[in-house]
Amino acid sequence: MDPIRSAAANLVELNPDVILAAGARVVRILMQMTRSIPIVTPSGMDAIARGYVESLARPGGNVTGFATMEVSVIGKMLQTLKEIAPNVVHVSMIYNPDNPAGALFGRSFESAAGPLGVEPIIAHIRGPEDIERAVAAAAAQPNGGIFVPLDVTINAFMEQTIAAIARHRLPAIYS
Repeated sequence: MDPIRSAAANLVELNPDVILAAGARVVRILMQMTRSIPIVTPSGMDAIARGYVESLARPGGNVTGFATMEVSVIGKMLQTLKEIAPNVVHVSMIYNPDNPAGALFGRSFESAAGPLGVEPIIAHIRGPEDIERAVAAAAAQPNGGIFVPLDVTINAFMEQTIAAIARHRLPAIYS
């Protein structure tokens, strides 16, 4: 069984008064497991598009919380990377493809790249080995850079991610 699904099942079985959950994948799994325990998300993006709530005025369901990331900021982040490292032309966005937001981030990243003269590269990761491999591949590109969107897997391995990027001396931008 998937470790996140297993941990979520154990948590729901405890029947807490409320569950604090971060990460779209985690929230979606919890939503499948309970409709009665309130789920609070301290961060995230577009609860309507994700299917967490029916509307902001009348959310319905058992999910509430705060939005800290809007997909449109992806283009601004890529623009900022170009401003701090103008020679960057090959930018790898690293994220876990199991993250439901990843596809949204990827589309936004790809559409923002063209006007900035950037070749967008999507690098799927699931753990530290994949992160190292993706960063090394980006470093092998001339004028490479790294884009790190909001991702629960990256957050779990942030120290390793930052260390790998620093070791390869790549310009990078993080959520």
